[in-house]
Amino acid sequence: MIKIFSIFLNISALILGFYSLFFILGRVNSFESGNERVAEIQKEAVTISQQREKVKKDHAMKFSKERSKNQLLEEEKFEAEREFSNQNKALEKIKNQIQALEQKSEALKGEISDAKLKLLSGAKSYEKLSTDFESAKLRIPDIEELKINSLRNIEEVIFEMNNLAEIKSSYASETELLKSHYDRILDSLMEDKASRDWLEEGEKISVPLLSLDLENGFLGILGGKEQGIYESKLFAVVLDGVQICKLRIVRSELDKSVAAILPLIGEPSKLLKLDEIVLYHL
Repeated sequence: MIKIFSIFLNISALILGFYSLFFILGRVNSFESGNERVAEIQKEAVTISQQREKVKKDHAMKFSKERSKNQLLEEEKFEAEREFSNQNKALEKIKNQIQALEQKSEALKGEISDAKLKLLSGAKSYEKLSTDFESAKLRIPDIEELKINSLRNIEEVIFEMNNLAEIKSSYASETELLKSHYDRILDSLMEDKASRDWLEEGEKISVPLLSLDLENGFLGILGGKEQGIYESKLFAVVLDGVQICKLRIVRSELDKSVAAILPLIGEPSKLLKLDEIVLYHL
């Protein structure tokens, strides 16, 4: 039994040895395979790195070309925009010039129209002047005859003026006599006007009241010699048909007078309510 168990152990050890050897060989093969794979990966990595560098160089070159191309395009775009701006400015300038020319053309059309009208008017005026000139030439004989008649009339007027001068000299004495008579009439009228009492007794006149001094018994009225109010004349002041006082003219000028209120007659205080008084000549 022990021998069998020993054989079993040997067999087991042998199997375990084979398994270990087989496992070790497998791991060695796997390690070698791993090294080979690593070498392949490293080779692929180098290849990829080389390819990446090539791609990077190609991309850098392409990017440089694109950047140069873009820069060239930007420069061309800038030049095109500047040229477009210059063209727009030139176009705007041309438009302004065209507009100015159109305005000038319209103004010239108006001036030409006015000139045509003036030319037509001048032509009509010239035609009228020509007609008037021809008509005047035809009237020259009539004008000459009118001139002769006018001279004849002037001579007749001069002759009549001389006759009138002689008649005037003959009437000089009569004129002087009439003038003397006229002067005497004026003197008489002026003397009559200065000495006449314009207001007869019982006549009345309304005059404005200028001032009133009841304390001293005087008043001023807007009326004088032109209205027949003279110094020393006696008047009664009447209100509503009733005598309120009596006045005596103490000073008289051409258009105003001063009167004294006779005391103890009527009610002179009522004069304070009046702006105009009615005078009765006593």
